[in-house]
Amino acid sequence: MAQPQTPRLSDVEVLSNYFAPRQPMLEMFQDACATLFRRRLTTDPGEIAVERRIPGIGDAMVRGITDYCAAHLEPAVDAMLGKVQARIADDLTPAEIRLFADNFRFASEEMMAVQVDIREGETAAAAARRSIDEANRDTARFDRAGQALAATPAGATLFAKIIALNAALQAELPSIGGPILNPLLKAAMNSARKSGNDYAVRNGHRPVYIVD
Repeated sequence: MAQPQTPRLSDVEVLSNYFAPRQPMLEMFQDACATLFRRRLTTDPGEIAVERRIPGIGDAMVRGITDYCAAHLEPAVDAMLGKVQARIADDLTPAEIRLFADNFRFASEEMMAVQVDIREGETAAAAARRSIDEANRDTARFDRAGQALAATPAGATLFAKIIALNAALQAELPSIGGPILNPLLKAAMNSARKSGNDYAVRNGHRPVYIVD
């Protein structure tokens, strides 16, 4: 059976992957749901005490938060990237966006294949940066494409605008993503607590956690 093909990225998606890579971001948040939450369960004295009293409750909570994130993260990340793409369209002309896409589509497609895993002691952001650095990407080709484009008047102008836009977007990303991701993370925590309470009740205990 033929493997399904990855949908071709639009020109603005190629550029938004430069500022905020979709796949590493999605994997970073998904892995953070499980890995960082489990780290909290195994280091917080209160959570350790609960696990000793109700063995297995931590696993139930991790399943709860992981399942919630798996169901809700992708549309949230896409909503965030939609705002990034709107910001790009405000600052660059369609011709400039197309010029970037024509030269760097390969790099964006490589970025879509990056897989993020959070190692012991890593933050989610550090894991994403490391995974991108370690990924099988053709950086020499990227450099050649950048040098060739920068040598043209249109390319030099585009790079100057992209540098300025990148600085602005990196500063704005928390305010872009916060209103979308913070409610999701709160709901994911509630899902974990509810899963923990359900597990406790099934095993003859009273509910442990307050669910907002």
